[in-house]
Amino acid sequence: MATTMPNPTETGNAPVEEAPEPQEPITFGEKNRDLPKSLQDVLKDMVECYQREDLYNRRYEDIIDRCMRFYDDGVQHFYYNVGTGAYQIGATGAYIDVQDGDGFTCGDYMGAYNIFRARRRTIDSVLTQNPPGIDFQPVRPDRSEDIQAAETAEGYRHVFDQNNDVFDLQQSVTRFFELSGRCVAWTHSDTNRQKWGLNDAGEPKQMETAWVGGTLETTVPILARDQDDALYCFLYRDLHYLKLRAENPHLQDEDGTWKFKGGESGPGESDWKRYARLGVKQSAKGTQLIGQAIAHITTEMHCFLRPESFTTDKCDEPYVGPSGPDTEEPGEPQTVGEMLKKLFPEGVHIKYVGKAYSEATAESMDDAIDIVMSEKRDSLTGGALMEPMKIIQDGYNDFKNAEREYYEKGWPMTHFKGDQEDYDTIVGQASKPAQFNLVKNAVGGPEVPLANSFFREPDMTAPESFVQCMEEYRTALSQDVTGASPALEGVAGPKEETASQRAMDKTQSIGILGPTWSRVQRIFAGIYKKAALLASRNPDHGEQITVTTTDGTTAVIVLEKLSRGRFHAKPDTDSSFPDSTAAQRAMLDQTLPQIAVTPIGMEMLQTPQNWEEILRVKGMNDFTLIPAEAAKKQIREIELLAEQAPIPNPQFQQYQVQHAAMTMQAAEAGLPPPPYTPPPAEMPSIMPRKRDYHQWELAECARWLSSESCWRLEVQGEQLEAGESASPSPMPGYSDNPHVRNVELHADIHEQMMQMQAMAAAPPVAMPPAKGNAQAPQAAAKVQGQAQPPGAPNQPTL
Repeated sequence: MATTMPNPTETGNAPVEEAPEPQEPITFGEKNRDLPKSLQDVLKDMVECYQREDLYNRRYEDIIDRCMRFYDDGVQHFYYNVGTGAYQIGATGAYIDVQDGDGFTCGDYMGAYNIFRARRRTIDSVLTQNPPGIDFQPVRPDRSEDIQAAETAEGYRHVFDQNNDVFDLQQSVTRFFELSGRCVAWTHSDTNRQKWGLNDAGEPKQMETAWVGGTLETTVPILARDQDDALYCFLYRDLHYLKLRAENPHLQDEDGTWKFKGGESGPGESDWKRYARLGVKQSAKGTQLIGQAIAHITTEMHCFLRPESFTTDKCDEPYVGPSGPDTEEPGEPQTVGEMLKKLFPEGVHIKYVGKAYSEATAESMDDAIDIVMSEKRDSLTGGALMEPMKIIQDGYNDFKNAEREYYEKGWPMTHFKGDQEDYDTIVGQASKPAQFNLVKNAVGGPEVPLANSFFREPDMTAPESFVQCMEEYRTALSQDVTGASPALEGVAGPKEETASQRAMDKTQSIGILGPTWSRVQRIFAGIYKKAALLASRNPDHGEQITVTTTDGTTAVIVLEKLSRGRFHAKPDTDSSFPDSTAAQRAMLDQTLPQIAVTPIGMEMLQTPQNWEEILRVKGMNDFTLIPAEAAKKQIREIELLAEQAPIPNPQFQQYQVQHAAMTMQAAEAGLPPPPYTPPPAEMPSIMPRKRDYHQWELAECARWLSSESCWRLEVQGEQLEAGESASPSPMPGYSDNPHVRNVELHADIHEQMMQMQAMAAAPPVAMPPAKGNAQAPQAAAKVQGQAQPPGAPNQPTL
């Protein structure tokens, strides 16, 4: 079914004056790549200055982020110095300098027993089971333009999902919530020939996508309460310098010299932050792996500044340089800040490759960036879900290493009485299967038992309290600090706990992650909204695009209906919290028997798609459900029928001629006119076939004719082509829209064929004997006895 998004008239709505479109800001070349040097210097000074704010707090949050990622990777003997930002990874016998010469020497046992990742993966499994629910709402529900914008955004969401790995994005968001506490999403348009192919001009196609980062990949004002208070946001992407050359050819001088080089950091970026960010990507985690190890990696910075930033002391200085086509009269004073506000009225997005200025575009930070914390915080720092697990992991490692040392250095010894020759013989003797050993007389004579010559120390047994403490760290304590209770893992509770109690425990455990789940939904709501607005300005999409919805149907959406201020994207509060398949099965087993006996439940179970979903939840995907297959076939036919118009029925024209002739003959003979019972004036463009499953295909036609998609098509009539008429219908009782009427006629044929099949399958009806004729049955039997078989001589054959 191909439909278009609604375009209802403004009936009943007072005309509202549209807001004027903002004027295009002046530019210095494409994306301001030729921005005057004086303005470049002021912007660069801002970027460097903002990165020096809250220096020690930034250092601490970066170290904690790196520590969390190392712990997740199994590198858990990690020691850092907050004063310098340096860190060391412990090794057997290594000396660790904690701070100001205060340090210690590592022991012989430095094993890492990773229970940290197990707890994180438990949380991750819950937060990534289902896609986030997003609800698109019109800003003003009484205006048709806003309603269309919200519905168009919902349709575009499927386009974004088809062109991006949304599940990978969701995993990245939840991982940064767990390890960083802060997640920043940057929604932007990008070109990628490998992922999206070429456009009609043969150039790499432009598509909307999203990039997410954590604390190490971003810099924001730490003391800002939320994004609205954030004056800036910086993103760091570390790429191979050859890739950056290919993406930024304008950064090469005429003599072939490049303005950046491999291994270069961004302007104002501290070395310890860059090394921390790159260090987590290396397979070996030592701090010495710098220099040549990252000489080919160059940092690409994306810096977003609000227009309030253009009020620094340097912005108050007079601007000297070219001003563009629409500046003030010559000689009128103009400051650097005024020039920047004229260029970037809503804010600026600056791109640096290494330390080289690349480009700057007029872009509001709120149109590209979403800064979301894992939970409600007082500022934009901290809050990693797994941070409380660090102390538990350290304690568990200490216990396990102590246990290992106890076993390796405390194995029991065997003492015996004998001479050196006996000792050498015993030490050099290896135990073998079915081995015999000749025992000499024991010390003290043959009457002394042999056991008196040997003494073996008791076997090692760890103290019960030691074992209990390790078990507590591994289970209850780590589960309490992270909220990853056994119910999330599907582990059964006490034996006396009932099934309903276990379900309640799981519901409560999942509820603990409810605030974080709402944050996941919030960040995706921002991504989808920003991507939809970018899509409305993307020339590679064209005027209309066709999307495939979740129910398998297609819809045509017009992206020009999207504009800022017409729709919201919010977390869907009605969407259920992520449930596992087992939970869905349990819920189905509980509710299905209750609703199956009700009239609505019986009607619901008549729908093939519902049965298909029941089989999916039950894990029986290999079953073939013929009604569902027939419904899918009919959906594909409806898509074509709704794009076409009915065709004239030639029998109708013939009947018209014949009926007119018969009417004239009857009039000449003085007889009444013959009855007028013409065949249908039109036929569907696609005729049902004899062996279709008419019952299920007719039901699917009826469902579509009562759907919102049919209503939109009938009311809007946007698919009518030149020469088509929306009214009146040539057939009374049918839709005036020819595309809807085409589906109705198709359904009529299904209904007729289904009735013919039912008549053919019905048994013959025996006629009752006539009253007053008792000999009728005997007469009928006599006639049957005298009847000749078909094909006999002088017998008519039908």
